[in-house]
Amino acid sequence: VSPPQTTSSKQKRKVVPPLEAYLRHLLIDRLANDDKTISFVSKQLQRLPWSDPTKECGALVCKYMLKACRKGRYEAVGAVASVAAALKRAKPEISTRLIDGVLEELQWTM
Repeated sequence: VSPPQTTSSKQKRKVVPPLEAYLRHLLIDRLANDDKTISFVSKQLQRLPWSDPTKECGALVCKYMLKACRKGRYEAVGAVASVAAALKRAKPEISTRLIDGVLEELQWTM
């Protein structure tokens, strides 16, 4: 039995901008439910270029926060909520965007 023939030996990887890759690293890979990590992640998120309209940091942060909760990591939900509460003081738009995103997902699944 011969193996199936493929057109290319390498799988094509999706090219992600550096800001999105960093957010994915912070919120999905690194975030844990301890105070030290939550504090670190919230400080790093506050240092993002929020005033640059081309980066759309608010939308990206909310996207990856919701993705971290959806990816099957139930223990991450509390950590994401703690980060959102810490960010709420500096960036009040985050709480509005998160609530809007959750309601949209609920409406979409119904």
